[in-house]
Amino acid sequence: MLPFMLFFLLLILPLNRRSDILLEEVEEALHIPHLHLDVSTKESASSAPIVVKPVQKRPLDALSIPSYKRENGILYVADKDLKDGIHPIEVLISEAKEQAKIQQSKIPTTLAGAIELYSELNGGALPPKGFEAWFEFCIEYDLKPWPHSTAYNSVLPFLSVEGKTLRENVKALKGMLGISTFQIRKGAISEEVSSVKEHQKKSSSLSLLLQPIAHLLPDLDLYFNLLDQPTLAISESVLEKAKALGRAGKTWKKSELDKVLQPETSKKTHWSDLCKTTQAEESPTLRSFIYDESQTRSPCTHPSLFQLHGHYLPPPPSSNLPLFTPVISPYSAALSPTLLGIPLSSLNATLPHTTFLKKTDKRVIWRGATTGIWHDGFVDWRKSQRERLVFFGGQKAKKDVGDESGGDEQNGRPKEDSEAKDNEDEDEDDGEMEEVLVVRGGRVLKEKTKRELMEDWLDLGFVGSPTRCVEADGTCAEMSNMFNFRSKIEPLKASKFRYQLDVDGDGASTRFRRLLTSGSAVFKSTVFNEWFSDTIIPWYHYVPVQVSYSDLFDITSFFEGVSGSEGQFDLAEEIAHNGREFAISRWGWKDMQAYLLLLLLEYNRALSDDRAAATAIDTIDMSANFPEELYPLIVSYTTAPNDLRVLSLVSRSWRKYANEVLYSHVWLPLLFRTLAQSSELGQLVKRLEIRSYPLPGIDRSDIITSHTLLSFLSLPNLSSLAWTRHRSLSEGLILAISTSMPFLRDLEINGSTLDVYDPTCWLRVSRLEKLGLIMPDKGMVDVLKEWFRVLDQNQDAERKTKLGLKRLSIICKSSPLIRDHHLKSWAPYLSNLNELSLTACIRISSEGVRSILRSTSGSITHLGLESVENVDILTLDLPALAPSLKYLSYTYPSGHAVCLDDILIAFHNTLETLHLTSPTGRSPISFALPNVLFPNLSLLSLSSKVLWESFEQHSSPNLEQLFLRIRTPKDLNRLGICMGRMKRLRALQILAPPPDEYGWEPSIRDLHTLAECHPTLMQIGIGTRVYQVFPSLSSDHLSEQARRLERFDTKQGSQIPDLYRLGRFHA
Repeated sequence: MLPFMLFFLLLILPLNRRSDILLEEVEEALHIPHLHLDVSTKESASSAPIVVKPVQKRPLDALSIPSYKRENGILYVADKDLKDGIHPIEVLISEAKEQAKIQQSKIPTTLAGAIELYSELNGGALPPKGFEAWFEFCIEYDLKPWPHSTAYNSVLPFLSVEGKTLRENVKALKGMLGISTFQIRKGAISEEVSSVKEHQKKSSSLSLLLQPIAHLLPDLDLYFNLLDQPTLAISESVLEKAKALGRAGKTWKKSELDKVLQPETSKKTHWSDLCKTTQAEESPTLRSFIYDESQTRSPCTHPSLFQLHGHYLPPPPSSNLPLFTPVISPYSAALSPTLLGIPLSSLNATLPHTTFLKKTDKRVIWRGATTGIWHDGFVDWRKSQRERLVFFGGQKAKKDVGDESGGDEQNGRPKEDSEAKDNEDEDEDDGEMEEVLVVRGGRVLKEKTKRELMEDWLDLGFVGSPTRCVEADGTCAEMSNMFNFRSKIEPLKASKFRYQLDVDGDGASTRFRRLLTSGSAVFKSTVFNEWFSDTIIPWYHYVPVQVSYSDLFDITSFFEGVSGSEGQFDLAEEIAHNGREFAISRWGWKDMQAYLLLLLLEYNRALSDDRAAATAIDTIDMSANFPEELYPLIVSYTTAPNDLRVLSLVSRSWRKYANEVLYSHVWLPLLFRTLAQSSELGQLVKRLEIRSYPLPGIDRSDIITSHTLLSFLSLPNLSSLAWTRHRSLSEGLILAISTSMPFLRDLEINGSTLDVYDPTCWLRVSRLEKLGLIMPDKGMVDVLKEWFRVLDQNQDAERKTKLGLKRLSIICKSSPLIRDHHLKSWAPYLSNLNELSLTACIRISSEGVRSILRSTSGSITHLGLESVENVDILTLDLPALAPSLKYLSYTYPSGHAVCLDDILIAFHNTLETLHLTSPTGRSPISFALPNVLFPNLSLLSLSSKVLWESFEQHSSPNLEQLFLRIRTPKDLNRLGICMGRMKRLRALQILAPPPDEYGWEPSIRDLHTLAECHPTLMQIGIGTRVYQVFPSLSSDHLSEQARRLERFDTKQGSQIPDLYRLGRFHA
């Protein structure tokens, strides 16, 4: 009854509409915090009020960025720009970080938000019909619903042609070599199978991509270009006119289109013939870097590309296809319009993660075949991007150099190469100098260094033998004599290099995703657009390199230094981390399906005769003609917080007025004010959990914090506090916590303190028994030893015994700040620890963990070691150091099978919960224990490849919750057999496949079958989808076997078990 009365009081209190409480443009502005209030009848006097001095935030120093000249995507650096001592690459990386923040803040959480973002990205256009199905697909599979502008922009030129004409044009694609044809009819897919084996493989990948989304699409005929070469070439002027017409919702007049077709269909000798004019580029003597890669891909604005890239060296393709024929291709290039699809090679290529600083070779590596151009006597193929790259790397003569022999540690070259170079007579190029930007003493300087020293940082070469060449005219032989063809390096071995270069072949490189997952910083040079080009951020996810390679030496010297100059490899480490994160979280199988779904909805609109009917309902402009004066009137009569939140999501106009009311007087301000004014209510609160807390605006008085502070002075019985909102704590709040909450024993906080408060304030909080830290920064880490010492002196006043910290949890999210020496220094003060959890602390090892375990004298019952790849659980001597272990969560190394028989035998009588994971989900786990019983095990989670022969033999008669991966229908059958022995199983969750896998997954029908076979099952799910299991009522009786599934309502997420909703960090 008391919680209801508290809620009623919150509703009847008068609404304060003061605009000075309004929080404008704050992070997570639309998220209502979750407040958990435990009610107790315990009486306690309120603490006396205290005076709290507000923290003074230190101002941030503004960088004085030189006024670089920026033109057509290139940043030019003149001598005068170096006077401020700021390296231009630092500026570009800083700008990329801001761009990433902006992009992250724009990711929509609602359909209305997605439509609004689509319109913003695409010049006010509205999304195609079926957009809501695309959004629901993203939400169902826990994807980021980003409405890729690459889809709309690739369809845009074709919108200038009537749908009827487009439908006629695509018929010309039937039967063409390299074209794969699919038909979608009522959600079913059929395809015309190619006789070419390589094409069959790509068609199979396409089929797998299309199957899960076909039911969301209208009937369509789809034509996919399986080749890397473009099918069309259109002049710049026609392309610009087509895009302008498409944006305006207009089409070519027939007479106008006929005039266009005549010159366009005539054969062009050079790509430059397609440009209106070619712009003069800056002098090559000016140092330059890419700042906007999307602007650097057109040869009309960058005419040097005509002589630098194999795509533009031969004449444009001649084709009998109609001018505007919408075919779906894996890449697109300037002057070659196509529907931008998905590359169909290496779709699931993922490498095990090797941290950047563990990579032993600091060079830039590239190996590849001689693709990128057809080599014959008619084209100067020596100018193509890959040939120039090998020349750029310093190859002067053919040498027989293997990659297995290791390298010379002094100069970074392969040993044979070094010895050959030492024994050669000096040639005229040995003294060539190269001018590069270096950092010395914090200053940016131009210095000349020997080119050969720069080449020592590069390991570039062709592999195998000449390909795509004409033997009859001697071209293949010339290539064989010209280049030193080296042995292939396997991807895992290439991962030892800190830097990996990605260069176009015939099309965009298909190895890009694999390289991003390697943990190396990826350098990329390209002229092609890809489906993800609008979301991947240069200088944040990867390092863009000009096609001329003129910036490669400057980039290398910036990150690693040269001739003793200062290197910024920590920034390269950040880029490597961000790149892998992008590949895993934004470039998975389901992400590609979501993009393809959006593209095909755009395509369907283009083919439609009535494109307005094929456009989504205008939920953005529904309020465009709405009278301005009615907004505040309607909002003033809306008092329910959820109704205000819904209004704020309708459009920007509604948000302006709804947010003003929503954040001026409801929830946090009102709740904290109520608690501050009512000591009786404050005494009832025992647990307070705030995960999302709106921050005050920069120029606003900290009114919410003051209400929070006053309420904290009225919570004398609070025993548990979770405040994880980044940068929302203050010294005043910490002082209130330390002085007004004598019963506080459980604390979970965000560890970010820089420029917010002095972390030594926490030393006043001295009676904790449970502490959780999320992403502690250096200031927090530095104070932990002293804080643990203070907590270790905590005494039970009645029993006069030392209490000390009993539970410690630290989540680092791949931060290198916490190391073994920290754990060793903490160990003496953690002797009473029962629970220890360390997540993504990438610099700790088994030695550091052992020091804490030894200090506890066997009291550890819960141990979590997740994504700590340097900790080998087999070397921790757990049976001796933690003999009473009940809970074990461990991320084991990837790449090989792990056998935990000895550990599991030692704890088979005590273990109650067991989580085993691998970073990729692919490494097998073995526990072949046919005669060992786990009598107390109630929860088992295997987020890895299951060895079924091992799993089928284990015995856990009291198992209640099971989480594991299955990959094939055969695995599903074996799981059903195993479940027959689990007489108490209540919850089964089939974990989603790793991000690098695709194909089969259990259907809802499969889940239903499993539920019917197990009468005790109450919950079942796959991935992020969780269902409750209920008996199914028949017309005359309740069948014991009949079961029905109902999906959890996301609005009732608190009912979903924690493990279903748990987000884990993997290094």
